Amino acid sequence: MAVHSFNIDGIIITVNLPPFAEAILADQVISNNDWLQGFANMVAGKVSTVKRRIADGELRLAMSEGRADQLPATEDAIVQAVFNRPGYKNRKDRNATGQ
Repeated sequence: MAVHSFNIDGIIITVNLPPFAEAILADQVISNNDWLQGFANMVAGKVSTVKRRIADGELRLAMSEGRADQLPATEDAIVQAVFNRPGYKNRKDRNATGQ
């Protein structure tokens, strides 16, 4: 089993490929590790993009409600505050309730 592990900004992605899967990828890509690094970068990029979107949305809401000065100082803290809000629902839960 080939283990490819990547740590990007604290996001740890590990891919375990059996030898046959390694051979299949090696037929089409120059470096399995480099190709998988691109995948890991894509995942980390999506996390970063969504985090920024949540924080920007909360900032716009806070500004419209006149409470921008009450927001936490960091993007991570703003996002955590959104998650801690009573009634917060993630995408799966919003879809399940038709929101």
